Amino acid sequence: MLKHILVPLDGSPVAEAVLPHVHALLSVFQARVTLVHVVDPTSGADGSTRVAPVSWHIKKSEMRAYLDTIAARMAQQGILAEAVLLEGRIVESIADFVRANAVDLLILSSHGQGGCEELPLGNTAQRLLARCGAHKLVVHS
Repeated sequence: MLKHILVPLDGSPVAEAVLPHVHALLSVFQARVTLVHVVDPTSGADGSTRVAPVSWHIKKSEMRAYLDTIAARMAQQGILAEAVLLEGRIVESIADFVRANAVDLLILSSHGQGGCEELPLGNTAQRLLARCGAHKLVVHS
């Protein structure tokens, strides 16, 4: 029985390919849904390893608005989803969240904002599959 589904989103339409699958699963299971985005303080927009404070706050505000928009869109379809914004390294933050919040199923896109590569899985997806203890469903994007 699924009780808690976690859906990592990176702000890209490619990652949002998982949302119809979430909807389909919820037609069978009465599960809690959490949408999550991780803002990484070590990845600046210009490729630098640090993010300027103003850029950091702008990035966080943009991603909070993005998650809230997705949650509102899901609510119009009758799906209540909690939107959670995390700060830190992406894979580690999601793996910690899975452990701390009794996540039963992680639904993620095979690729994210980097787009579909020739490889079957993007780097972040591969690392999440290796690090997260919950069941996983990977949607090919």
